[in-house]
Amino acid sequence: MKIRTLSATLAVAALLGVGVASAAGATQPVHAHHGIATRVARIEAIAAAGTLPAGFSCAKAPADLARIAKVESRIATYVPKAQAREAAALAAGKPGRAQVIATRIAKVQKFDAALGTVGSLITEKCPS
Repeated sequence: MKIRTLSATLAVAALLGVGVASAAGATQPVHAHHGIATRVARIEAIAAAGTLPAGFSCAKAPADLARIAKVESRIATYVPKAQAREAAALAAGKPGRAQVIATRIAKVQKFDAALGTVGSLITEKCPS
C-alpha cells in the first residue's frame, strides 16, 4: 500500500512539475526571432543617416551585398503573396486582418528600401 501511495505521489508531483514547466514555457514566444528587430533598426538607421558605420570594411562588402541580394529576393517573393492574402481577407469581410497584413507589407517595403539604400552606399564606398 505504501508503494502505491508513494508512486502515486511521485506521479502527481511529476505532472505538476511538467505543468509548471509548460506554463513557464508558455510565456515565451514560440518562434523567437533573436535580434531581428535590432538588425532591422540598425539597417534602417544606416539608410536614414546616409553613411556607412566608421568600422565598415570593404573586405566584407561582397558578402554583405550577397546577403542584401538574398533578402531582397525573399522580399520580392513575399510581397505579392502577402498582397494576395490581404485581398482575400478583404473579400472575406475581415478588414482587421487585412489591416494587419497591410501594416506588415508596409514594414517590409520600408525595410526593402533601406536595404537598397545600404546596398548603394556599399557599392559607392567599395566599387570593386
